[in-house]
Amino acid sequence: MNEFKVSLYKLKDSRYQVDFINPIDKKRKRRIFTSYKEAKTHKAEIESKFHQRNLSVFLNLPIGKIIEIHLKECPKSKMTSRTRIFREFYDEFSRHKLDDLTTSRLREWFQLMKKKYDYSDKTLLHAKIALTHFFRWLVEEEIMSSSPLAPIKFKSRTPPKRPRVYFSVEEIRELLDTAKNWSRENYDIDYFYPFLYILAHTGARRSEILKLKWNDVDFKLNVLNFRHTKVGDDRAVIMSAPLRAMIESLPRKGSHVLTDRLGDKLTSSKVCRHLECFREDHPNGKRWGYHALRHSFAYNYLKKGGEMYQLQAILGHYKITSTINIYGRIKASDVENPSPYDF
Repeated sequence: MNEFKVSLYKLKDSRYQVDFINPIDKKRKRRIFTSYKEAKTHKAEIESKFHQRNLSVFLNLPIGKIIEIHLKECPKSKMTSRTRIFREFYDEFSRHKLDDLTTSRLREWFQLMKKKYDYSDKTLLHAKIALTHFFRWLVEEEIMSSSPLAPIKFKSRTPPKRPRVYFSVEEIRELLDTAKNWSRENYDIDYFYPFLYILAHTGARRSEILKLKWNDVDFKLNVLNFRHTKVGDDRAVIMSAPLRAMIESLPRKGSHVLTDRLGDKLTSSKVCRHLECFREDHPNGKRWGYHALRHSFAYNYLKKGGEMYQLQAILGHYKITSTINIYGRIKASDVENPSPYDF
């Protein structure tokens, strides 16, 4: 590798330019100053940063090792927030060097993920946002001059790949009645009906219900506290009278509200496997998942006259635009009395 060198030039307009070639991505980085003192100070800072951090070491380190350094220095990094994407990225690039992380190579990898998992552009956008934390750190530390991820664009507003499934109030009632009486020989499904019931009455995410502990249930204030949600915040949802009664009737086998027969925490894979069994035993003509209960909560809440901002708070969306984009398009035929007149 050539010796790292930072140059300082006086331009024709009497300003001063500091530039250097990043040893990792071989890109030239320039910055212009109005005074020689500012330019000289910046030059010294770059040289000091290079020697203190020894950026030349990163040139020969595998990306996997650099990721470990990043996660150690930035424990709050969102790079690992999407587990599957992080695992795929690590498996694909961990043994490569940084100069292999080109825009074209990353674009190919995103297309591979799209084909492999049938991802929509919106999902790929979220994956890019998660990985951006790593690339932003590389740029901020001047390990790379610019992020090869930046030129890759995905549409933020795209129709869902699969139509959302909604249930009417009567369909929810029928579904819960069926689940209450459902049984399968040698299957540990005592939790199944309470699980569906809490999902239906709160609009919460599957993961939030699975993490719910008894000390998150405040019977004095009559609220369920969902901790460390998808957006990173806690939120409290008021319990309806039927929901409270159902939760109070549950046996306390462990620290979590819903457990298996041994009192252990339920896993996502287990509840998803049992949902497939339930659908096999009781098909209703709709291919639905647990999230359909969240969609149905929002749909029926708005049909009943609920406000969009209230719905945002209940569902725990970080931005109101998320709530509007997903649930702001109720069909005209769903509005029971569209006329503003009563004569």
